[in-house]
Amino acid sequence: MIVIAIIGLAMSVTVTGSGSWLPQSRLRKTASTMAAAVELARSHAQLRQEPLVFAYDLEQESYEAYYPFERDEKGVNKGPGKTPVIDPTPVEEGMAIRRIRLPGSEPRDVGIVALEISALGRIPPHEVVLDNPEYPDTEVLTLRVSGLANRSQILKGDVVMAPLQDVDFR
Repeated sequence: MIVIAIIGLAMSVTVTGSGSWLPQSRLRKTASTMAAAVELARSHAQLRQEPLVFAYDLEQESYEAYYPFERDEKGVNKGPGKTPVIDPTPVEEGMAIRRIRLPGSEPRDVGIVALEISALGRIPPHEVVLDNPEYPDTEVLTLRVSGLANRSQILKGDVVMAPLQDVDFR
């Protein structure tokens, strides 16, 4: 009985521990990490009461957040430049940012998409489509970032944002 219990325990650790290696799990982890980074940047802008920029680099498969000015060691603004809040962070290995969608504009699948976060923590609503390039048709998630509320949704598939309605503002 003890041997069977030990084998069962070892099997459960092996099965649950290997879940992070599954591509769909890594894709969800990538989306969750990116959503947390957006929320961190929003909170940072609100706490400092200063706007900052959250940028997705579609060529480098990364994202970052920074103040659009340079600061010295004491925190005094020196002029234009970048003061990092979140250093450039690549997405999980084997995952890719397929495109960024903003309401009222064409989806972007190349270049840098820089979005300003206001001092109140508002960011343009947008969607980030992530995929596993090895299985681009089946392993796709959409990270939907709300512009007004501090929340993000992770949706299965390449989900297009519906146009805003009056009911969205109640």
